[in-house]
Amino acid sequence: MERVRKMNEKSKSGSITKIAILSISLLILGPQALSPAMGSLIGAFPDIPVSITRLLISLPLITLIIFTLITASLEKRFDKKRIVCAGITIYTVFGVLCAFANSFAALVIFRLIMGIGLGLTATYGVSFISLLFTGRERTRLIGLQSSATNVGSLILTTAAGILVASGWHNVFFIYLLGIPVLIMVIIFVPSFPPDQVKGDTPLKVKFTNKLWLGFAGTFAFFLLFFVVFSDFAIRVTSSGMGDGSKAGMGLTLLSGCALVISYFYRKISEALKRGTVPVGVLCAAVGFSVIGLAPTLTAANIGALIAGAGFGIIMPHCYSYASANMPQGPGQARAAAAITFATNIASFLSSYVLNAVLFVVGKTGARITSGRIFTVVGILFLIGVVVTAIICFGNKNEKNVKVHK
Repeated sequence: MERVRKMNEKSKSGSITKIAILSISLLILGPQALSPAMGSLIGAFPDIPVSITRLLISLPLITLIIFTLITASLEKRFDKKRIVCAGITIYTVFGVLCAFANSFAALVIFRLIMGIGLGLTATYGVSFISLLFTGRERTRLIGLQSSATNVGSLILTTAAGILVASGWHNVFFIYLLGIPVLIMVIIFVPSFPPDQVKGDTPLKVKFTNKLWLGFAGTFAFFLLFFVVFSDFAIRVTSSGMGDGSKAGMGLTLLSGCALVISYFYRKISEALKRGTVPVGVLCAAVGFSVIGLAPTLTAANIGALIAGAGFGIIMPHCYSYASANMPQGPGQARAAAAITFATNIASFLSSYVLNAVLFVVGKTGARITSGRIFTVVGILFLIGVVVTAIICFGNKNEKNVKVHK
């Protein structure tokens, strides 16, 4: 790795290189950007159960999770930059091919293959930062990486909300965003030769108990939070508040707020200190509760805005916490990859957990509504506020985790 560090020394100070690395994160929430089209997709495939159609959002995450795990082995044989370029290409080609699908089965196949590309790509937005930068610059860039993720979500969700008005097929053209990202990576991102060359021993990274706690917290938060991507459009359309394009506006507000908050993450976390995580979870709790109880589209959008603030706090904190608890270099890259894995497996399982909740609620004879789903998740987030406050404030003698040096 010393060889890699010396080879890329000139790239560290280049703003264009930083922008190119951050551009990778524009694609991370691509699968969830399909959310504004859910109402149209449900109408386009009336013979497919709603619970199955809803899974179109999370389907790419199945193969994403598998190939995220495979990248650790690929890195021993291939340049990381080439892995990313291959991933972006697959993501873009099969994401756009969905626009030409005329059957639900074709959509399923294309979305699964699209996930392979994202699996080869998603972890490197943070991994490259951890490999090249240290201290406050690393923390600043991790905050910007979360901002880039939300910029991508903002662009894709807004575009999806506009395109759905002309038919659900056109929504999939949002994945053409992969083309400029691929060009940026090819031209401006430095090469990262394999971790293991002839004569080297395999790279081993040991995670601490603090890291495992961080991974568990990350998983729990995103397991609940990603309900908004699968069900916000259904909440809006089923209650008569508006159509798919108006639902897209709410998700755009969520992403926009998350973008602003994550940009100022370092200052927010320095101000809140131990209270950073509880405040982030509290924003999610309030936001989901407002969405669940909202009588109008305006109220639902306000709820999405508040929930976005929670997302903007928690997402960069997860990566900063992981990086702060690992030594500089490959260890931090592996920790960042593990956080990405936790967020994506939580996102994937979110739909199944939601379906299980709907099944249980249905068995009790309660009326199943999208509003009830958001209210239940809001209550679970409130419980999370208490749990995180106990964990964060419980040990008075433990020093704050320093992620801003």
